[in-house]
Amino acid sequence: MTEPDVFSHKVEPSSSSSSTLKPRTPPDSSPTPQLRPKSRLVLPLLCFLVPASIGGLLTLPILIFLSLIPVLGFFSLPSLISLVLFLIYSLTWTLYLLLAQTDPPTNVSLPFLPIAPARCLKVSYYILRLSRDFISARAIDLFLDLQVRRVMLLGGKDARKILKENILYAEGKDGKEGKRLDVYYPIFQKPHPATKKTEGQDSSEEGASQSSSEPVPERQLGPVIVFFGGGNWTWWSKKWGSQCALRLRRLGYCVVVPDIVQWPDGKMPEMVTSVRKVLQWTEEKIQTYGGDPEQIYILGYGSGAHVSMLTLVQDAVVNSRDSHFQRLTQPLSTDSLSADIEVSTGIRRCQIWGEEVPLPPVLGLICVSGVFDVVKQLRSEAKIGIEDVSALRRACGPSSSATLLSCPSHLLYGAKEILEPERLPPKMLIIAGGKDTEIPYSQSVLIKTLLEGVGVPVRLKLYRDETHLGSLASLMHQTRYSSLILQEIESLVASAF
Repeated sequence: MTEPDVFSHKVEPSSSSSSTLKPRTPPDSSPTPQLRPKSRLVLPLLCFLVPASIGGLLTLPILIFLSLIPVLGFFSLPSLISLVLFLIYSLTWTLYLLLAQTDPPTNVSLPFLPIAPARCLKVSYYILRLSRDFISARAIDLFLDLQVRRVMLLGGKDARKILKENILYAEGKDGKEGKRLDVYYPIFQKPHPATKKTEGQDSSEEGASQSSSEPVPERQLGPVIVFFGGGNWTWWSKKWGSQCALRLRRLGYCVVVPDIVQWPDGKMPEMVTSVRKVLQWTEEKIQTYGGDPEQIYILGYGSGAHVSMLTLVQDAVVNSRDSHFQRLTQPLSTDSLSADIEVSTGIRRCQIWGEEVPLPPVLGLICVSGVFDVVKQLRSEAKIGIEDVSALRRACGPSSSATLLSCPSHLLYGAKEILEPERLPPKMLIIAGGKDTEIPYSQSVLIKTLLEGVGVPVRLKLYRDETHLGSLASLMHQTRYSSLILQEIESLVASAF
């Protein structure tokens, strides 16, 4: 792995410059994303393209069949070619209208739509491949099962014995609504009795009244798993984590499923700060809901795995750097090895986003199909033509230095000589699929190598035929690999360190 410029420029440590030790600014000082207003043509175009594309896809097999008939093929073949060209553009433009109109490049007119045939062909192929993964992951079955569970199970009178919904963990700012989370009780643990809800009392007040009740006895507490789902850094909702949480609670875990800040409401500093607030709330309040605050594990999928890993790595790197500089400033220091270590400019500039929110000890981290090298992921997205519809560049960048500071692998590589491994969770599990075309499994191999290089033991599990969506489906319902993945999670939690 080649060390990027921002992390490779070496600067000699200086004991006389205290400003290099903690060049930190609070996350609230990060600029709010300035977004270009969407074109008024977006909705009318969608209203035309979506039904037209559906009709074209239904007509396509008929025209293919007619093209194989000698006489009719002479007339139907031109129609088939025209329909294929229309579908290539309509599918691409539909995806762009849905995902690429927020913060498009400043040098393009709105609505932002590609014209080049090669780009449209790449994006259409990506859509077809994604559709194949949806089918293989039985996404429709998952969606229907989710609706049934939310109505019959989570919407019934016994729902209060299963979970506590919409608990406020972070107040909103600038008129924005605060962030909330759901807590699923471990299956062996009866929910701690809360104050009865009075008429007119909202969910945040109810959560506060329950949080103020007496803690559950320690002998009844179960390990806590905080689940950060992934949806292109933009559209994950805690409601979609219900199936995964219900499976984990049956194993005796207390499961926390939060909504965190996502693009375009915030960028990576706000996302990391949101993760820290979730973990802080978990340490302070989870005992009330049957969870052990001394056994906190993080489960991240996709972009959730990226933000979770970044939060922990960033905290470890900055604190290890400050500890390194602190040793050098001691007048009687005889640590010649530390004095010879050169710290790059990038590591010196690294800050803890949301530092005012204390990060509790995390016992273990489980990452499923995560992004750990943002630069490589951006190149991969550009290769398959989806860099404009992915939110990664906008959430992490746009500058190269900001992107690198949002990249766990680059932080680990830049701080490999000064990182103190005890600042990271002692138990880590990385899971990836061999057929994951969204996030190549090489990302998981890379982060394992870097973590082990700084002294952190890591378990890596690669499943040959698993796809990106299939990894999420395996957490939610029975699949070929679901039992294996759950066994790995149970083994990690039960293992010593």
